[in-house]
Amino acid sequence: MINYSKLGEYTAFKRQAQDASVRRLYLTVLSDKADALRTCLSEPVYSVEFTNLLEKIRRADTEMRAALQAANQAAALCEECPLEYKTFELL
Repeated sequence: MINYSKLGEYTAFKRQAQDASVRRLYLTVLSDKADALRTCLSEPVYSVEFTNLLEKIRRADTEMRAALQAANQAAALCEECPLEYKTFELL
C-alpha cells in the first residue's frame, strides 16, 4: 500500500536534491574557471568573492546530501526507488 504522504515527501526532497545538485555543478564549474584565471595572473589573488563561491558550493552539496537522505527514507515507505549519489566523475 502506497503511503501518499511519504510519496509527497519523496517527491519534494527529490526535487530539492536535484536543484542543489545543479547549483553545485554550476558553482564548481565557475570555481574551476576562477582558478584557471588566477593561474594566468602574475600575482596571487585572494578574494572574498572566491571564498564565498567555495562556501556556496559546500552549502549546495550539504543541502543535496540531506535532501537525498530524506528522499531515500521516504522512498522505502512509498514504493519508490532510492536515489543515488553521483560524483562529478560519474556524470
